[in-house]
Amino acid sequence: MATFALHNMIFVLLVCTIMKATVTAAAAAQATVVPECRVLTPMFREFCGPAIKTDVTPDPTCCSILTMGNTYMTSPAACQCYRAAVQSIGGYSWNLSSQLPNRCSVHLDYPISRSVNCSGI
Repeated sequence: MATFALHNMIFVLLVCTIMKATVTAAAAAQATVVPECRVLTPMFREFCGPAIKTDVTPDPTCCSILTMGNTYMTSPAACQCYRAAVQSIGGYSWNLSSQLPNRCSVHLDYPISRSVNCSGI
């Protein structure tokens, strides 16, 4: 169990390092998918997917992913990224998706919702 937690922590630190190295103001401000989202989406699918398909407790790595996106991307970019990541998961629930930040105790300045205008954040 400790080895699994250590691997998760190393994985998250590696991703944080990659994301931090690739963030630029121009890329983060673009309305198109930012490079960080290409890193975040597969991880979001894997670690957050179960929590937005069924009402299970989010994996701690999922909660770390929410924090990373909030830290390394602008709010509009992160909003678009999370929305696209949710839509890439078959059988997702927008209701469970919108509850994810609360369930992870992560503050986002926007809801994870199909109805939010991400560019207006």
